[in-house]
Amino acid sequence: MAKNEINLPNNLTDGETDVVVEMPKEAVIKLVQENLVKNYELLIWLFNVSTPIMTALWTAFFTLSAGWKSSLFFSSTAFTILSLVLGFFIWHNRKRTFSDSVHKKIKISDIGKK
Repeated sequence: MAKNEINLPNNLTDGETDVVVEMPKEAVIKLVQENLVKNYELLIWLFNVSTPIMTALWTAFFTLSAGWKSSLFFSSTAFTILSLVLGFFIWHNRKRTFSDSVHKKIKISDIGKK
């Protein structure tokens, strides 16, 4: 029998299904600090709010006539800088969150034992 083949019981009749569940030998859980995750989620939310505003302002800057060009340029630039800074903080926070995580392993056979 090949490695990937599964022995199915021969007593199945037509229309019946036999479900085979295979469990891994061990489970790995990554534990991270909660405050880092909260900061990361807040930064993601702020980035997701600021980026469409930045895009709308740049679109308005390139499509409108000369009347509002200077104020649109400064607003667009400010939101661009804000988005870039938030993007950097997101990258840095994500890198720090997962590099400082604690890895815990447990064998499935040890679950339920004291």
